[in-house]
Amino acid sequence: MPYFVFAIHTDNTDNRLYGQYENFVEADKEERDMRDGNVHGDNYFVRMFFAKSLEEAETKADGLRPHPKKTKA
Repeated sequence: MPYFVFAIHTDNTDNRLYGQYENFVEADKEERDMRDGNVHGDNYFVRMFFAKSLEEAETKADGLRPHPKKTKA
């Protein structure tokens, strides 16, 4: 299963996928690099997810938003 790195937005803008990786080391590096670039006042935070699919990772990322955008059917 792949790892996904997202910028999870705290406002009403869409989350952003930084990348999909097949191994933890590459995903962890990307997560750390993106976190290091985050400054106080940015409207997002960065997280990595282990998921079966992009859809599952998007759902996990959306669930961390203060106000999730997607609704479950």
